[in-house]
Amino acid sequence: MKLGILTCRWKRPEVFKLFAKGLRRLQDTFDIVPLIVGSEGDKSHCNGFYYIDYPNNPLGRKWNAGMQAMQHLDPDYVMLIGSDDFITDETTRYILDCCALGFDVIGMRDCYFYDSTSDKLGYWAGFTAKHRIGESMGLCRTISRSVLDQMNWQPWMGKANAGLDWLMTQKLNRIKHTEHIFSLREQGLFAVDYKTKDNICAFNLYDTEIVDSKLLNQIPEL
Repeated sequence: MKLGILTCRWKRPEVFKLFAKGLRRLQDTFDIVPLIVGSEGDKSHCNGFYYIDYPNNPLGRKWNAGMQAMQHLDPDYVMLIGSDDFITDETTRYILDCCALGFDVIGMRDCYFYDSTSDKLGYWAGFTAKHRIGESMGLCRTISRSVLDQMNWQPWMGKANAGLDWLMTQKLNRIKHTEHIFSLREQGLFAVDYKTKDNICAFNLYDTEIVDSKLLNQIPEL
């Protein structure tokens, strides 16, 4: 099972260094193919990973450019992950097990957020808006090649600069597919979105339950 991991980066070099260490950790254990889309030339290039450079605005086109490049690497599935997101080996293994079962889309409906400014870790239980209850979030959403083929490997609306997860969900809803949406907390798994003052979506925008920050010890890079 060949898993492509697609991410886009923009500035925040200190956080990206930690993220890159996390990708290398996953490379040591799993058959993964990371591809980075940067927008700052040599400043955003990272040795050891496939890389393309593309303008940062609009984000939809940037992510689509990355997915088009990923297609040529011939993965069985592609996992989407932000360049400030971290995932444990155990969570990666769980997702790969779901891929092996043949699900087209695998995602998590909850997540942990770490705020580097306040040094707080929060647990977010998932979307509460009626039209989004049960929807997977963007972090670690994993999509099969067959579904990506139906999308022509362009899952996002090219002109979009925000709301990319929801826009992709709408596209998925128009395509026949199977999915497995799971809860990190219920499965005893962990993935975290690392928030800084420069994030598009700040920590305080989420209705989180503050939890023991020792959970971060599951991520060696943090």
